[in-house]
Amino acid sequence: MGEHDGPGMPGMGEHEGMMGGDMGEKVRMLEEELRRVHEEQRMRHEEEMRRHRERMQKELRHARKEQARIAEHIRHLEEEGRRMEEEAQRRMEEEAQQHEEEMRRHRERMQTEGGGN
Repeated sequence: MGEHDGPGMPGMGEHEGMMGGDMGEKVRMLEEELRRVHEEQRMRHEEEMRRHRERMQKELRHARKEQARIAEHIRHLEEEGRRMEEEAQRRMEEEAQQHEEEMRRHRERMQTEGGGN
């Protein structure tokens, strides 16, 4: 029995047995048109989904590039921060040494001037 076998003669669709050949042919044509429309809709939907996936993939690639660029910038800022911190530490140590040297000279001067009176 076929897809539309129903009441009526074997091998005839339900519509043919109840409505006659012309009506049965119209129904078959409409059903075929409906299948064709559904197939076209499915294909359009698949194409839309493919384009959407491609757009999403492109946006994801762009986001990953931007993320990598930001990460590189952060690494650069961290490196610059470490360099500045090391420079500040070095300067503080130099200033402390200079201050100690100045204090030593001042003490010597004070002892020399004080002892000479």
